[in-house]
Amino acid sequence: MVLETMTLIMAFNVYAQTIHVPDDFPGIQWAVDNASDGDTIVVRDNICSENVVIHKRIALLSENGYEFTSVQPLDENEVFGCLPVMQPSQDYNK
Repeated sequence: MVLETMTLIMAFNVYAQTIHVPDDFPGIQWAVDNASDGDTIVVRDNICSENVVIHKRIALLSENGYEFTSVQPLDENEVFGCLPVMQPSQDYNK
């Protein structure tokens, strides 16, 4: 019974992670697909050409601000909205 309780507690002990693109994953969408709710994705200075779909509660941040990181859609016909990739110091809860 004690072992079962410990296993159950360990299964629900999840910590938010910080994922770096391209260090941990080569693209933003790959990072999003592998992220969990509460994780933070930090994009290194770069111009990324990809369509990104996010259906999770994650933070998507630029390492040094939107002046140094941008996401250009591969297919502009599939763009439904656009969000800036912000610096971690910016208030993204506005």
